Amino acid sequence: MTDPVTTSSAVTHEGTGEPQLDVCLATPLFYPEYSGAGLRLQRYAPGLRARGVSMHVVVPAIGARKKSRRYVGTGDGESGLPTPDPELQIHRVPTPTGARGWRARRLHEAAVMARCEEASTRPDLVIWLGLSPYSAPNLLRLRRQGIPSIYIATIVKQLSRPGLKQRIKRFYWPLRYRFVDCVMVGSSVMRDSLRELGVKTRIEVITHGVNLERFRPDPVSPGHSPARLRLGLDADSEMVLFIGPIHQRKGLDYLAAAWDRVAAERPKAHLVLVGPERAESAEGSEPFGTQLRATLSRGSGGDRVSFVGPVDDPEEYLRAADLLVFPSHREGMPNVVCEAFASGLACVLTPFLGLPEEFGRPDEQYVLVEHDAGLLDK
Repeated sequence: MTDPVTTSSAVTHEGTGEPQLDVCLATPLFYPEYSGAGLRLQRYAPGLRARGVSMHVVVPAIGARKKSRRYVGTGDGESGLPTPDPELQIHRVPTPTGARGWRARRLHEAAVMARCEEASTRPDLVIWLGLSPYSAPNLLRLRRQGIPSIYIATIVKQLSRPGLKQRIKRFYWPLRYRFVDCVMVGSSVMRDSLRELGVKTRIEVITHGVNLERFRPDPVSPGHSPARLRLGLDADSEMVLFIGPIHQRKGLDYLAAAWDRVAAERPKAHLVLVGPERAESAEGSEPFGTQLRATLSRGSGGDRVSFVGPVDDPEEYLRAADLLVFPSHREGMPNVVCEAFASGLACVLTPFLGLPEEFGRPDEQYVLVEHDAGLLDK
């Protein structure tokens, strides 16, 4: 697909006469590699286009990351992740064999800058989902060209360990934010954490939106939902749900330990895990998903655990469930919790780093328990 001419004074939104905004999304990961933020913006693309915002994605070649983040699942395509809108333009940066890590990052940023300097592909705005302190020269070049840039921070950072290395890191780490025009975060906790780390750039809190027509309570009966039928669960079954990547950061080891006790006490309870799994892990170790499956299979409720993989209709699982459990260690603004609230689903959360104040109060809007399997099963 060819690129549109992106001079905002010449291109208008068809039928309205309003200027069209051309956005370049520079991201280190995109379909078929998993990225929560990338997936969220992928879902926004059709709505943005309907509002006159043209977005194209510039991403490194598949596998260019030093640490693999390829995931497997049961959905469409090799990765099992939802397939992007066919009208979304995705430009992959060719990466020579062996050029991974920082070399792949440099090639990626160079490709973004080349598009910004070419009249036919020049965007009105660059949105970054990944930057390093070495990105400063390119950000300065964008400023000189009059192209604003936004960095979307997706998770709370922590640089609290003592020592010389951390003191040095605290000095250079905020540099990546200094030359963007705005940092966008999903919660006030994320904003405050960046301020504490020395980020002085303008920060805007824009909480993640939820489609209330899609995520809503079941008007009839959750016990007869399509998701339950798909899983073979009857109306009397108790469905405990987790949605998210099958990753250790999500606290699933605590959930597995708690499930062993819950399953023994509640014979009608079923645990359903929805989300992608990493295809591989660090050399010499099994992927976390493989380890988790083995742990759960040894427990008393191993025959009542379902790994569903990524799905295109998470709303059906939220409407079908009796409880969402989200035992994560560190987050930004987790979409699934917002979607569970909108679906009228009870939620059990742990006090993860970055727990947003926007979620409300414990024991009012949700139940909060410590990272302790003995408490999580209550």
